[in-house]
Amino acid sequence: MKKIISLCVLLCLVLGVMWSQSEELGTGNFVLGIDGAYYPKSDKVSGGNHFAPVTGPFSAFELRATGTYNYVIPVPFSDHVLVRGNTLTLSPGLEFTPISLAPQFTVAFSPVAFLIFYGGGKIGTGWNLDFMGAKGLAVYNETTQVYDSVTPFASYMHQWYLEGLFQFDLAAVLPGEWNHVVTQARYKFLYEGLWNAGGPQEFWRWQGTIEKASGWHYLSSVVVGYQMPLVLDMVALQFEFEGYFDKHDFPDWAQEWNPTFMKVGISPVLSFKFNEKNSLLVQFRFRSRRSFTEEVQPDTHDFYYTYAGREWFFDRIGFSYTMKL
Repeated sequence: MKKIISLCVLLCLVLGVMWSQSEELGTGNFVLGIDGAYYPKSDKVSGGNHFAPVTGPFSAFELRATGTYNYVIPVPFSDHVLVRGNTLTLSPGLEFTPISLAPQFTVAFSPVAFLIFYGGGKIGTGWNLDFMGAKGLAVYNETTQVYDSVTPFASYMHQWYLEGLFQFDLAAVLPGEWNHVVTQARYKFLYEGLWNAGGPQEFWRWQGTIEKASGWHYLSSVVVGYQMPLVLDMVALQFEFEGYFDKHDFPDWAQEWNPTFMKVGISPVLSFKFNEKNSLLVQFRFRSRRSFTEEVQPDTHDFYYTYAGREWFFDRIGFSYTMKL
């Protein structure tokens, strides 16, 4: 408890210093983000590559709120159009869900107009909502074959990452409010692990995500969209790629499960901009997951099965509401 309190106090001090200095060095703003996702039920089908249909109206729902203070420092290199708008952004924040709490910090630097580099991390702890069967932070027990909850505010998930973002807007070379054909490509190196819980080569879960391991993995996405001067600000198609680098981050007995399997997501995206302070992003995601040689039983974990191929299914409807204060 003392550690998490110290982190929150440090976060408040940073916010206060930035606020007091905002007129001298740069500008700052608070951003409140509310993210949610609805997951329909889609039972797994055994065999090789195939599509699995929706088999029920409801599987899960997620909700998260994140408060962030963005302190933007101008760092122009010259008056050239590519480098005159360069910035360094410091962003402390706090993420909260019904089953977890995580202070976080991000640094973003744009050396040129079309490229941004990020670095950051967060430290979080979680607890249970037993009446919903939800666990914020838990470690898999091979003997009992269940995820055992860890002690809240005594055990922590920690996450550190480096990320690069390339972005291009056709309107930069063909000016016009209806010429905004935009492209974004990003790649993130991410390390996740546990403090005071679990050990090497163990499965664990954080928030709603299961089958996690302590080690390096990657998150990558490509977005192609068309931006318009309307409330419906953008329509886009997003491609996402996610996986672990090293299969030895997982237990030896789970290698037939294919630990380094790359999950792929394809998502139509709608972006609504109501005004300068309020926006909404809606995503409809189709995703791939492992399929297995055997038929999957409802009460058995996937990592006990043998990998056979890639199964496509409709994963979720997600939304992200952003409000600048």
